[in-house]
Amino acid sequence: MTAWRSRVRNPGAWVTIFLVLMLWAPHHVLADPQAFSEDFNSREYCDTAYTTASWDTVNARLELPPFEILTSGSVSTPDTANDIALDGDYAYVAAHSSGLQVVDVADPANPTPGGSYDTPGRAYGVAISGNHALVADNTSGLQIVDIMNPAIPVSAGSYNTPGKALDVAADGDYAFVADGTAGLQVIDISDPASPAYAGDYDTPDEARGIVLHGDYAFVADGATGLLVIDIADPSSPGPAGSYDTPGEACDLAISG
Repeated sequence: MTAWRSRVRNPGAWVTIFLVLMLWAPHHVLADPQAFSEDFNSREYCDTAYTTASWDTVNARLELPPFEILTSGSVSTPDTANDIALDGDYAYVAAHSSGLQVVDVADPANPTPGGSYDTPGRAYGVAISGNHALVADNTSGLQIVDIMNPAIPVSAGSYNTPGKALDVAADGDYAFVADGTAGLQVIDISDPASPAYAGDYDTPDEARGIVLHGDYAFVADGATGLLVIDIADPSSPGPAGSYDTPGEACDLAISG
């Protein structure tokens, strides 16, 4: 690539000329001799045997086929489905004022209602821990439901959290509750019949959603955004990081 300098009144003009030349240069002019850039003018790098895309060499572009998301099956719950957890052939649904609803999903095209347990509050979140479903039950705190027999779920224990339980995640002997304005509450559930306080972390706003990953709890904290909390010691959670999202963080998921 050839670049030249010209006398211009605007110093920014040289930068503009240089950038134009960079964009115009052929795709094979690269600093790294091991790298390449494909502009789809040819099918040189097309894996014909496995690609599902259309290599449009005339217009030099790669076209992906349209993907359509189809519903395999569905079942109505008595009230709003706020959250769901899967375990084997069953889906456990936090169904607001209808508590915990169990759905048999062995045949995804024909899910069928199973058992249910009417929690005392409003079920907002659910997680599975062994033979128990942990339900974030709003003003009724954490409800622990025995699901050994999914057709007949029964209460195993409960813990009245200080705030409004909106979501829950489980790890070993601990339940981590997103407890609204009471932040993160850590509950020892090693004895489901007698759950006990283990620790807490007072988040700045309102803990609404929670996901665990390794030694960290990721919390959707309303107006504060995303909080990362170190839970290596469940009895003493501490701040690890945060990210101020543009809007209010209500829930989250982790990939990887």
